[in-house]
Amino acid sequence: MAVDAASQELVLRLVEARDALLRSFSQILLSRSRWVGVLLFAAAAVVPMNALYGVCAVLMVLVLARWWNLAPSQLESGLLGYNSLLVGIGGAALLEPSPVSFAVVMLAAGLTLPITAAMKSALSVFDLPVLTLPFIVVFFLLLGVAPLLEIPLV
Repeated sequence: MAVDAASQELVLRLVEARDALLRSFSQILLSRSRWVGVLLFAAAAVVPMNALYGVCAVLMVLVLARWWNLAPSQLESGLLGYNSLLVGIGGAALLEPSPVSFAVVMLAAGLTLPITAAMKSALSVFDLPVLTLPFIVVFFLLLGVAPLLEIPLV
């Protein structure tokens, strides 16, 4: 009986992660549809390295958000994942693939979460959305750090 409950819980978590991942992709076009997410994932998968970095970046943020007990509704809607997705895809597109570049991109993707939360808190006073501001901040930091770590640009 306990195995059944544990396996059901695992399946539920995997479905939630899948939905959060697809909705993170769909949020790029300001959509909430999983089907839009599937189409955008397929487009990203044309360059497999882009899809790999993007998916890993979103999964990084999902793990961090669960660990920090952030609102599940924000996770499921993709609102906490799309900036990390953009950082992951951008990093894959502009940095030479290597274990070091992957680690740096994943750290940068994780950094989008507290920056998104802070900006959301600050901008909500004025009823303004965050949009891609966290991506812009983190991605420029990533591009500045890459040469310091001797990660070549493509």
